[in-house]
Parts: sequence; structure tokens; C-alpha cells
Amino acid sequence: MKKKETNEQLEVEPVRLKPWRNMSAATYLTIIYALAIIVIVFAVGFLPGIIHGGRQVSFKSSVKPSSVYVDSAYAGTTPFTAFLSPGEHSVRFSYKDIAQESFTIEVDHPLFLTWLIPRKMEIASTSYLDAEAADSYLKSMMEEIVSYSKVIDYGDSYHYPPLFEMAAYTLSSIENADPSLLSYFIDGALFITSETMLQDFRNAVEILDKASFDVSSLKEAGELVSLLFDENQTGKSPSVRNDLIDTALSVEKMEHPFNIEGYRFPAQKFYMGKDSDLHYPGVQQMGVETEVSSFVLSSNEISEYQWALFIEANPMWAKSNSEQLIEMKLVDESYLDGVYPNTAIQSASPVRNISYHAASAFAEWLSEQSGKEVFLPTDSMLELASLMSDGFYQSTLLNSSGKTDGPLSLLGGVWEFTSTEFVPLSRYLGRTVETDITVDDIVVKGGSYLNDPDLIDSSTVGVLNKLQCSDTAGFRIAWK
Repeated sequence: MKKKETNEQLEVEPVRLKPWRNMSAATYLTIIYALAIIVIVFAVGFLPGIIHGGRQVSFKSSVKPSSVYVDSAYAGTTPFTAFLSPGEHSVRFSYKDIAQESFTIEVDHPLFLTWLIPRKMEIASTSYLDAEAADSYLKSMMEEIVSYSKVIDYGDSYHYPPLFEMAAYTLSSIENADPSLLSYFIDGALFITSETMLQDFRNAVEILDKASFDVSSLKEAGELVSLLFDENQTGKSPSVRNDLIDTALSVEKMEHPFNIEGYRFPAQKFYMGKDSDLHYPGVQQMGVETEVSSFVLSSNEISEYQWALFIEANPMWAKSNSEQLIEMKLVDESYLDGVYPNTAIQSASPVRNISYHAASAFAEWLSEQSGKEVFLPTDSMLELASLMSDGFYQSTLLNSSGKTDGPLSLLGGVWEFTSTEFVPLSRYLGRTVETDITVDDIVVKGGSYLNDPDLIDSSTVGVLNKLQCSDTAGFRIAWK
């Protein structure tokens, strides 16, 4: 059945808002819309600033790097930016414990659109280093460079901070800075062991040059060092005199008197090192002319028995006191590991797992007991003695004995401590450290019974930290 079609339209009565409190709908809707806009503007424009008011404060300093403390809490190292709440804050810039500057700042309370347009302010310190502090600052920075010189290839995995550049920037900001402070940079050049450090040094020279310092000596050092990474050079072959005299050091002022056999070496000039392509690190054993005064070198390394006599007279160095020695930073945790010195057993095996500091203490003790100036030999003394020996490589740990024509075990046996601090470019630049920066590493010579004899010769340079104890390192003594 079909629906009946119709053209009729339904009439709908329009909806009309009723008045409210004698206000027409148009009036109170306008008010509602206005209030909504106000709330939105307040919530978006002002509320974030009320809740999180303050400023982004950038901290900078002419002393690089400076640590910044805000309200006594560490905030960061310059340059950096931190958010500070409104109000008064105490600020302290400092470089380690060497120098500092303190003051207060006032941070206001900006409100509008702080989340979109952060309010910023900048706080900068003065150059707060006086003459004494500047010297200590540069000493500290160069000691950082000494530490970083142990790495010769920097990359993304191990970052090198621009230490030379920061030191130069700081020095150039000091009014009437003493030009003699440049000696720290010259000493720092002795520890350039990578192209990264070399570029940092070059940048520092440019900064100092623009600050009107006389950088001619720095430029000369930089040019010499750059040759190590740009082209080859050749050193000189060694030559020595061979006239040794055997002698002995008598130690009689004790319960167990003993003698230390030795050989007197005449004063002479010789070329230590060898022909080499002078790329770093090969430059460490380049051939250079060296002069040594007459000295006597012990025939053998110091033995376990002789170390036992030393401990008996100096209980501080006993193995049972190792914790105190470690705390004093004279040895590490391996002190006398596997070694049991005993005066009842006259062991001729070389003492091992002793540090440079311990070996130096032994030499000082022998000086008191013998009345002679006893010391650890320099690297040039050991190299000269090795060149004048038969070159036999000691492939065991046993200390050789018997009548010989020179000191034994100068190659092989154990690595031997010298009194020469390890300064990577000292031979190449023809100078040693002249400022009082601390060098933590010492040169060792001769290789050990565990090394490949084909890879060790008289000129080989090894390195140990001054407090490091190794089971393949010992020492022998020298005296005037």
C-alpha cells in the first residue's frame, strides 16, 4: 500500500535563551566568552610564569674553567646556563682551591609567556686571579696537560678539553700579567703527544699573540713539535768509551753489614738513543748528545735480601704497613705482592713490586748508612752502562752473580727505575721541565725477562707511575 504523498511542512518553534538576572542572552554570553578568553590568556600567558618564575642565567668567566656555586650548591662549570628562581642568590666562581670570587645577584619575576619567550640574563666573573694565584692556576693547568699526554689518539670516545687554549685565554685576561708565566706554556709543549694537543697549543699561541705577549719562543716550540707529525728526521748513533773500574759500596753501620759491588764509569759525552724516524712516540728514544759525570753503578739489581735489611731498619716500609703507604700515596695495592723479604734467607733475586718512591727511600737510607751519596741512576747512566756491557739479555728472574767485566742484567731481568721523570718531548726539544709542575711518571729501562729480547735494547724507554708497583720492575743504585 503506497504512502500518501503530501506537500505539507512541519513547523518548528525556534529555541530562545531566556534572560538571566535581567540580562539578555547576548549580554551574558558576551560576558562568558570574555571570561573564557581571560582564563585562557591567564592560563597560557601568566600561570606558567607564576608557577615557574625566574630566568635562564648564563654563567661565564674569564678564568677557564671556573666552577660555579649558587646558594652554596655546585651548579656547573663555565660556560653554562641554569634556571634560577626569583629572589636573591649567592654566587661563587672558583678555580679549584686556588682562587675565587663571590657576590650576590637578584633575579626578578617575569610573568608573560615565559614558556614561549624565556627571560635570560648573563652573569660573568671578573678575572679573579692575582699574581700568586695566576702562577698556581697555570701550574695546575699544565699538570692537567701532563695527565692528558698519556693518550696519543683522541676521538669521540675520549674527549680532549682545550687546556692550552683555556689557559691562554685566562692569562690574556689578567691585567699586567707577568710575561715570565709563559714558561708554563713552554714546559707544556714538552708533553704534546698528539695532533689534537698540537692544534690546541697553536690556538693558545694565537690568543697570547693577540694579547701582545712575546710568543716567539712558543712559536718556535710549536714549529719543532709540528715536525713530529708532518715529516721524518733522523737521530744519531751512540758511541761510548769502554774503561770501567770495579769497586764496592760498604754498608757496615748495622747488625748485618754488607757490600754492594759496582763499577765506576768515567765522565764522558756520548750519543744516547738511536737512529729513528722522529714521529711520536719514536721521538722518545731519538739519538741526542748527552754528558754524564763520573758515577758508580751497582753490579746487580737490589735483591730481596737487601730489601729485607732495609725493612728491618725502616719498619714503615714493611709489607704489613702497606695500607698506610697506600694512603700516603707512596705505593699502590701491589706493594711486595709475591715477595717475602727475610734477613734469614739471603735471596739474590731482584726485589719486585716496589715503587719509585720506595726505591728512592732505599737509596736515601743507604746514603745515611754508607756516608756516600747514593741515588737512583738517570736514564742516560743506565743506557751508557748498557752500551758498555756485553749486551747479554737476562731471560730469567734470577739475579746473576760472580766476577764480570761490567754490571749484569742491564737488559732483561726486571725493568729498572731511573731518577729521570718521563717528559715525552724532552730529548726532541732539548730541555726539561723548568717550572714546578708535577710529573707523575718515571722512566724505566732495560726490559724484563718477560719481554721479547728482539724488541728491547739500550735505548728502549719504558714508563711507570711513581707509585706503581710491578712484578717485572725493580732497581739498582748508583753513587758518587
